[in-house]
Amino acid sequence: ITIIESDCTATDAEMIFSHCGYYELAEEKKVNLINLSKEPTLTYEGYRLPKALFSNHVLINIPKIKTMDLTVVSCSLKNLFGLIPSRHRAKYHKRISDTIVDLNRVFRSDLIVVDGLIGMEGDGPLWGRPVGMVVVVAGDNPVVVDSVICNIIGVNPQDIYHIMMAADAGLGQTDIHSINLLGERLENVRRSFALPSTIPLRRKLRYQMVEHSEMAVLRQAVGILRWLRRKKYSRDTRFRNLVSQKE
Repeated sequence: ITIIESDCTATDAEMIFSHCGYYELAEEKKVNLINLSKEPTLTYEGYRLPKALFSNHVLINIPKIKTMDLTVVSCSLKNLFGLIPSRHRAKYHKRISDTIVDLNRVFRSDLIVVDGLIGMEGDGPLWGRPVGMVVVVAGDNPVVVDSVICNIIGVNPQDIYHIMMAADAGLGQTDIHSINLLGERLENVRRSFALPSTIPLRRKLRYQMVEHSEMAVLRQAVGILRWLRRKKYSRDTRFRNLVSQKE
């Protein structure tokens, strides 16, 4: 048994392993811990992916229930985005839905167990709010599981682009009435989540997702900053002398 994790924006996998007691668990249960962001990679269908993923294995996908700015809903489908090492991940944010579908097509989850004990709503993954749910959802199809999760948190799965792309690619169905559900009734665990707001420009810059229509404003802002910096340094006699010498 190997537990795999990857570095994220806020921290690295080793800190998560330590904080959550995984090192002690791994020693007690004789299992391996792997940080995929530190593993050797290969190129497969245009993606840089850890070589460790291509050995024979059973993949158990254990996501959390949360909302986030890039995909609105993040659960079992989106969880596989973390298979890409953090150093290669940023360039795929522009086409994150396509990337999610591609990864789920290559790596099929044999079992999905959604940890919904505590979820996250609002502007995740960094500024979301914890939500006590006390629910566990399990299944063997990520599109079906994510559609059930959407129903629980008050979201129409057909409004979530990467879920519909995955369904259109034949990876599963989204019709809640066609899904065979066992266990607790959905209405007994349903709780509408606050959804993320629009993505601020500063986060688009971080994710390299600036739209073409925003470039003019961005160039103007950069021009103003350069002017302010030049004005600031122009008060310095050494800077004025340097400029005059160049001219």
